[in-house]
Amino acid sequence: MARDFDGTDDYIDWGNLGSLIHTPSALSGSIWVWLDDLTADHTIANTRTPAGGINWQFDDVGSVSGRTDMFNIFVEEDAGTNTRIESATASAVSGAWQHVFFSFVPNAVEGLQLWINGVEDANSPVNTTNIDDLGTTESTNLRNGSDNGALRDHDGRLAEQAYWSRGLTDAEIISLSKGYSPLFFSSLFFYSPIIGRNSPETDSVGGRTGTITGTTAVINHPRIIYPSFAQIRRFTTAVAPAGDANIGYRSLLGVGI
Repeated sequence: MARDFDGTDDYIDWGNLGSLIHTPSALSGSIWVWLDDLTADHTIANTRTPAGGINWQFDDVGSVSGRTDMFNIFVEEDAGTNTRIESATASAVSGAWQHVFFSFVPNAVEGLQLWINGVEDANSPVNTTNIDDLGTTESTNLRNGSDNGALRDHDGRLAEQAYWSRGLTDAEIISLSKGYSPLFFSSLFFYSPIIGRNSPETDSVGGRTGTITGTTAVINHPRIIYPSFAQIRRFTTAVAPAGDANIGYRSLLGVGI
């Protein structure tokens, strides 16, 4: 299952992830997104305040490019210097799961990338040579479904949110888009399947919890390939009883128990 957001005051607040997400040497983010509506902006994930951060959203009309029905990844440092990628027109669709991925490296010529369904967007990458951080005050929580001003509420579904402390390879990004779990890839510091059956939601790698506001509805999850029990033991303390090789990953996800 996955969480369904109704477009009005539904969100998940994960608290402050600190330097991992505010002052990274490299950062990658991955999520599965379903849009029910294409007539207004939707927040996917946000850490941005006036002190810098990330705003990751569906954009019905780009404020810079004027392109329509697309994904927007916006990054800003404390000093206010910022950059963004507004993806191709009609790259976001309604009524279907899409895999959306970004990576950020500060002070790099090709420091910001955006991929949709395993393909790098035509407007990616962009230059981040003037961006040193993502808000060094580290005072902003990670939130799904609305920004920290409780605006741009998401109308649709979210699942399989993950963050890594490195840039992923092209092959790894493509694998994620084909449904491979983030647990297969190293340097993962945050992972929530957002199954929708738990309140609060859980981060099975970093041990964080996501406080739920609204979003009581659950709906079908995207099809995901999870590691075997033997592989999962590298990522979690979940232990399967003899004779049930699958309970390790079912325990991790909080389903089927």
